[in-house]
Amino acid sequence: MAEKFKVIDVDSVEPTKAPWGTLRVLFDRERGVVKDANIHIHVTEVKPGVNHRPHTHDHDEIIFILEGNAREGEGLGSVELRPGQAVYIPAGVEHGTGNIGDGILKFIVIMPAATYKARDG
Repeated sequence: MAEKFKVIDVDSVEPTKAPWGTLRVLFDRERGVVKDANIHIHVTEVKPGVNHRPHTHDHDEIIFILEGNAREGEGLGSVELRPGQAVYIPAGVEHGTGNIGDGILKFIVIMPAATYKARDG
């Protein structure tokens, strides 16, 4: 039964570079290491003092903080997040994740694979 599992070493996934940091796509129909999953998951790293630009999605999104401290939000206000916390962002809500710490901010993003659209920066 072990052949059914797909194990990914996140550090071995080639990062996509952006002005704010890096993105490693693990599961996605087009760009992921695993292309047959019905979910999109990527690991993002944001440089200290940098904010990911405000944006919206046509789908819900969950962000789970692994390392560092974040400020999430824009349009409806903001919330600060620390490692071990997750935030649910409903479809259509403007948001942007900012690194408010001195080190790298690292988090997991989870959303439906069928609706994810890649963006630059």
